[in-house]
Amino acid sequence: MSPSRIMKAGALALACASTVTAIQQYTLDPTDNYAGSNFFNMFDFWSGLDPTAGYVQYQTEASALLSTFGGPLASYSNNQAYIGVDYWNQYDPNGVGRPSVRIESKKSYTHGLFVLDLAHMPDNVCGTWPAFWTFSNTSYPSQGEIDILENIHEQTVSLETLHTAPGCTVAGNQLSNQQTDQETTYNCDDQATSSPYGSQYQYQGCSASNTNPNNYGKAFNSVGGGVYAMEWTSDVIQIWNFSPGNIPADLLAGTPDTSGWGLPAFTTAQGSCDIDSHFQDHKVVIDTTFCGNWAGQDVFWQATSCYNKELYPTCASYVAANPGAYSGAYWLINSLKVYKKTTVASSSSSSSSSSTAAPSSSSTVGSSSSSSSIPTGSSVAPSSSTSGPVYTNSSSSATVPTGSTTSTVYTTSVYTILSCAATVTNCPLNSVTTEIIPLYTTVCPIAQAAGTATSTAIVAPTTIPATTAATLPSTSVIYQTTVYTVLSCPPTVTNVRSPFFLHPSSLATSHTPETKTNKTQCPLNQVTTQILTTTAVYSPKTIIPAGPVFTYTTLSQGFNATVTAPIGSGKGSLPKGSPAGTGIGGGSQTAGVVASTSPIVLVTGAAGSLRVGGLLVVGLVGAVALML
Repeated sequence: MSPSRIMKAGALALACASTVTAIQQYTLDPTDNYAGSNFFNMFDFWSGLDPTAGYVQYQTEASALLSTFGGPLASYSNNQAYIGVDYWNQYDPNGVGRPSVRIESKKSYTHGLFVLDLAHMPDNVCGTWPAFWTFSNTSYPSQGEIDILENIHEQTVSLETLHTAPGCTVAGNQLSNQQTDQETTYNCDDQATSSPYGSQYQYQGCSASNTNPNNYGKAFNSVGGGVYAMEWTSDVIQIWNFSPGNIPADLLAGTPDTSGWGLPAFTTAQGSCDIDSHFQDHKVVIDTTFCGNWAGQDVFWQATSCYNKELYPTCASYVAANPGAYSGAYWLINSLKVYKKTTVASSSSSSSSSSTAAPSSSSTVGSSSSSSSIPTGSSVAPSSSTSGPVYTNSSSSATVPTGSTTSTVYTTSVYTILSCAATVTNCPLNSVTTEIIPLYTTVCPIAQAAGTATSTAIVAPTTIPATTAATLPSTSVIYQTTVYTVLSCPPTVTNVRSPFFLHPSSLATSHTPETKTNKTQCPLNQVTTQILTTTAVYSPKTIIPAGPVFTYTTLSQGFNATVTAPIGSGKGSLPKGSPAGTGIGGGSQTAGVVASTSPIVLVTGAAGSLRVGGLLVVGLVGAVALML
């Protein structure tokens, strides 16, 4: 029988050893998922003067959403956020500038995996300076700036650049081949004019030119956009970009693991930079400005195809007179997601002998919540009560077969109630609940003298808080049936009982196996049915009705600069030159829907929010992966 058929039959291997280790993985909190119709509510619209002295009028949110200039400069439709510029009207070249939009995240971040999924970025046309970047508006440049995607005018590749206070340098590929970008400057200090590998201009920072295909402007847009991702840890800052056909599968699935992404475009590895002392508390910024301290310099403007000594002697004179040139100067954003590393417990089991052929099982538990898969073919019949105290976990036990021992792994689940269904009375909004949950119990055979028999009770931890009848929690019991078949036994098995296993559910509480008389040969192809019970404990004074289902969305699929700026980014609080950036593509898609009419729905592999009956539970950062 093939392994897939074994899993479909629900067979489990006997586990004789269990190991629990702590690992870190990227998870996504719902408050860090900048997508959907709520997109603009998660940003502030900058409407002051451009810190980079650009020829631009940044608009308030109210103004950007209106059609004052001929059409909106910001809008949301078809699951995409549009951020554009005024391409309808001419302006005074000596005035403030062309209307545009600059948005800054309301949240600040130190560390994370920042993933921008773009369908379109501003075209690389004369006068433009688009950017996707992060910076600290508290202390610039001492708390750093990270320019993930930017360039100016008609340049055809993106630049990746860092700006810091003194004491941070990078190595590029000087010591080994570790990035795909071509490093042009190595000292990230905004005031530096020299580096370990050559001289540079003041305000230039440490900068590199992207060499990946279709990574900027019209070429980027021609292939449907793509994805830019910036990883920021205490050890390293690195940047990748992916065209629609090359986006890593784990990123598309919402479980990114950068260790398998190959060489980054840019990295600080092998350099000399204390990341945590130079980069702190960053806002995420997306904007399009014109001219300014970088693109507005004569040396760069006069290198464009639009420069005309008589008609357009300056960058601002061209931008003011040619609105139609900027119809393609817009961002079309599918999503921005900021993943954070979370420490989780990873438990695995193995066996040296087994009476059932099946894959070994493993589990991963999120630090703030956990969930369990319901095996294919199992039935769920809930029942609930509001009387108490009822804590079935506190004294549940099961008889272990003679000649066996057990090991139980526990975890903690913490969740917050954000909303309740209309039928829920006294909704405990924002209440935080912690539960101790037995993850699973493994049963292992041990050597015994002939003719002897023992039994051991499996007891879950007792956790009965001091309480009164007015504050007693309610419970919900779930029954499920698992059918498995004995496929093989090792040669050493002589007296074989029908195998049984405590179901490794994150909410499993008790199990009574079907007992059989000893047999002298392996019970091949014998089918056994077992009934498992699961008890969930809910917050006091809350009625748990059957409620709506949980849905979630994953990241969808959706990339020869010759001039190096002598003046760097500095897009923070000081009016210094700064870099610009672009984005990625793809559209969003619904990845899956879990449906149930029972008070509790157990979901595997989702990160975000979970609706349990009428209650919306958030903070699910991991899941228990079971093979049944």
